[in-house]
Amino acid sequence: MMKPNINDIKSNIKRAIETCKGKSTNDSEKFLLISGGFSGIQDTVYTITSKGALKSLRARSFMLEFLCEHICYELVYNCFKDYKKYLNHVIYSGGGSFCILLPNNEENISNIDKIKEAINDWAFEEFSGAFFVTLRCLKLTEADLTIERFRGKWIELSRLLEDDKRKKFAYKLDKIFTDGFVKKKIYQRTNSHECQICHRDNIDMQSTPLRVLGKNNVIIKTIDDLEKHSEDSNNIIAHEMCYQLYVLGDQLTNISFISRITKLENGADGYLQFKTIDNSNVFYTLENNPKNKCLWKINPDTNVDYVPFMFADYVTKVDDLPPEVQKKEESAYEEVHGKEVHGKKMDKKRTTASFLGLSNSSCGADLLGCLRMDVDDLGKLFTSKLKNYELAVLSYISRTLNYFFKVVLNDICRGNVYGKYETTDLTTKGYKERNGRYVSVIYSGGDDLFILGAWDETAELAFDIQRGFDSYQTEYIGKIYEDIKLTISAGLTVYKDKYPLYQMAKFSKEALEDAKTFKYSKEDKSQKNKVCLFYSPIYKYKSNNLNIEAKKNIENKQVDYYDKFVYALKWNEDNMFLVIKSLLDFCEKQGDKMVLKDVSKGLIYKLFSLTETWWVKNSLYVPHLFYILDRFDNTSSDLENSKIKKLRDLIVKMPLTNKQPAEKRHEVIKYLKIPLTWFELLLRNKGE
Repeated sequence: MMKPNINDIKSNIKRAIETCKGKSTNDSEKFLLISGGFSGIQDTVYTITSKGALKSLRARSFMLEFLCEHICYELVYNCFKDYKKYLNHVIYSGGGSFCILLPNNEENISNIDKIKEAINDWAFEEFSGAFFVTLRCLKLTEADLTIERFRGKWIELSRLLEDDKRKKFAYKLDKIFTDGFVKKKIYQRTNSHECQICHRDNIDMQSTPLRVLGKNNVIIKTIDDLEKHSEDSNNIIAHEMCYQLYVLGDQLTNISFISRITKLENGADGYLQFKTIDNSNVFYTLENNPKNKCLWKINPDTNVDYVPFMFADYVTKVDDLPPEVQKKEESAYEEVHGKEVHGKKMDKKRTTASFLGLSNSSCGADLLGCLRMDVDDLGKLFTSKLKNYELAVLSYISRTLNYFFKVVLNDICRGNVYGKYETTDLTTKGYKERNGRYVSVIYSGGDDLFILGAWDETAELAFDIQRGFDSYQTEYIGKIYEDIKLTISAGLTVYKDKYPLYQMAKFSKEALEDAKTFKYSKEDKSQKNKVCLFYSPIYKYKSNNLNIEAKKNIENKQVDYYDKFVYALKWNEDNMFLVIKSLLDFCEKQGDKMVLKDVSKGLIYKLFSLTETWWVKNSLYVPHLFYILDRFDNTSSDLENSKIKKLRDLIVKMPLTNKQPAEKRHEVIKYLKIPLTWFELLLRNKGE
């Protein structure tokens, strides 16, 4: 797919401006700058159950991403009666937000209100008020689109959207507080009578039957039927939207086209359903062989024949996993579905690998890695940092970032780091030869991402993404706008496969926030551009207390050191990887884990204890380190001795009496827990 080109974008926007001038009914304010976004994505996507979670997660993210496209289609098509021809009026779309330039006339203003109300009525019903679409427009003159005035107008529009977010569903208050709404009969009576994917419990089964994603595709219309099927704990009972998204999740593993239709064929499954401007239903189906007139193509090579829709579609399928893990997936699948579903056996080439499969494909501990990343200070870039800010700049930067998070990211997951960097592969799994990592992209677009996968591969992937992003933004943004240097931060947490999904999402978000807010002592404010690995609230609490105490001691002229416990690293802390590699020199790979040779795990736990000594006794951890390693030296060969010295020299810079600043000599001990944790997880057996 063609990367965004600044000259093409400027040309497209110039044509859009001329078109608007010809179709506007207002002589001075000829333009409507329309902007929208989603509020409540966290509560909408990540609060689902762990049953079939991965495919449901990806489908929900796809649904919200395509909802942006649907709203853009509705507004542009109803204005011009063509979408692809006037696609240049969409300034950007993706990452849960969009921006459109249309002619200023009463019909377009009315259509904005209509689609906003139609979509939010649907969202209120489906998500019980947790999800809301903000949508506002600003009338602009041609002078408002110039560099001198556009920034101020963009800030004004952003404030309107914030106001919209604070007053979500205000237009429905009269209806919400009517007796009829409050007393609406609810058919579900206990937790077992709710949708087991999204937990919605206000479904009228007489008008919208429940579905069973179990051994048979059963439709439930009565409480008696519901209670009967609820007795089987393996059955997954879902309402219509969650059922369709569950089916859609597996379709997303291998699909190319998206069609828009107004009527479904009998028995159609795996579709999206949205409301139109006139409040009727429209459906979007996924196809490999296009049958309908209006089509989108996912990540096309060219933009000629179809409306392009960018989507981070990298996913691990059951067929991709190691053979022994595939057997576990098949057993788990049969427990829920039986050996056949819809008359067909499990299609491993299209079935999304589950949390169980991903966690068991890791090296060492069978843990799931939960990675979230986000571009730093992007909002400030658009409101204050850019010198020459105009509509073309907004479009180019937004589209360029969207391209990275939706297209380039897929290639990085396959083991191809963008730019000059080599793929991070500590345990020599051979990602390029294997055609990718055991990870699945849950969501990626705009300026952030959420990925789940084997813990070790997800942790390595974070560094590959950061390096790729740095190379990409330098090439496509930094060379054009020399005053811009974009950075990215990340948070990684690890869990057992049955850990509640909403907690995974919550703590990984906290990890990302801590990566952005953790402040080294020499920073006036957090510089962001960091990664928080193996996040734990306990580490955060411990770090804050230790660093505050150390600062007080230094101010009172006592011997101590700043940054006693660092739990969020700068990306360029190369010694972190050098420590892991040095420890791996003592290992050999046996099956799906690393095994120590000629040394026991006791050495690792003693190295962990060094951090405790550092926290309490400062530099006295050094003789403790020498004591630990000297005992090992006495029983080792010259080769092991050289490895021990290499490890020692990484942990502490010797000699302590040289002119190197004390802070530099003790840099690694401040974050030693991180590489030790990484290494210790590589040594674990499955099930530990």
